[in-house]
Parts: sequence; C-alpha cells; structure tokens
Amino acid sequence: MFPVLQAWRIRRVLSVALGLVAALAAGAAAGQGNGWGWWVFAGAMLGLVAYNLSGLVRQPWVVRLGASGVDVCYATGRVVHTGWGEIEAHTITPGGRIGALLVRKRPGDMSWVLPIPTRLIGTQATEELLAALKARLPGLEYRVPGGNRPIVN
Repeated sequence: MFPVLQAWRIRRVLSVALGLVAALAAGAAAGQGNGWGWWVFAGAMLGLVAYNLSGLVRQPWVVRLGASGVDVCYATGRVVHTGWGEIEAHTITPGGRIGALLVRKRPGDMSWVLPIPTRLIGTQATEELLAALKARLPGLEYRVPGGNRPIVN
C-alpha cells in the first residue's frame, strides 16, 4: 500500500483554511452589494474546501497492490480495481505528477486509462510502485495512450 505523503495532507489542510478565508471575504464583499460575482466566487471556494476536506478524510492511501490486482483510491474516496491480467501498459514516470495504467477488460475491447496521482506518493514510492508492477508483470511496457493509432493531419 502506498499512503498519501504527509506533505500533501498538510497542503490540503492549508487549502481548507485559505479556502474558508477566501469564501468569508467573498461573502462579505457580496453582502455589501458588490455584485453577484462575489457569491459565485464564494461558492467556488466552498466547493474547493469540500473537495480538500474529502481528500483529507476519504483518501488515506493512493495505490494498493493485492493478490487480485491493483486498487487506486481517489480524493472522493472512490476505489477503482483492475485485475493483473487486464493491465497491458503504463505511463508512470518517477517524479511525474500523474501516471496511468492502460487496461483492457477483454481482448478486442478498447483500452481505458486508470489514472494514478503519483505526485501524492512521491518519487521514491513511485519508483517502488513501478518496480513492483514490473516484478508482477515482466512484459509491462511504457506506452502513451492512443500511441498505436495512425496520425492523421
């Protein structure tokens, strides 16, 4: 299991605090009759606060490797699972912000992308994740999604 880095949890706490301050300031400006745009801005800030709170509470880990496959947990708390036999390639690079597993449920189906927010686990953990994936799936290769399609100008 690859947990969310403590530094990202601290960033989310700061984002919640700053978002609340921005929402209160925008609400005060809107309350003084400075226009409806301030209400929209205050609502947007409260939405970001809710998203960051959700990430703090519902996302204790990012990636989990198990006997049946790979689980990815997102900031909303949603967990997506894919089996080992369904993974055909990856776009994970250590030090990158986001990587993905290219997954095909059945032969002949289109591939779909399972995004993994690797910035939340850090460079070293991303290297460990990639090594664990390659150890489990020796033929796993790096591939850009849609890279096998012809380029049309």
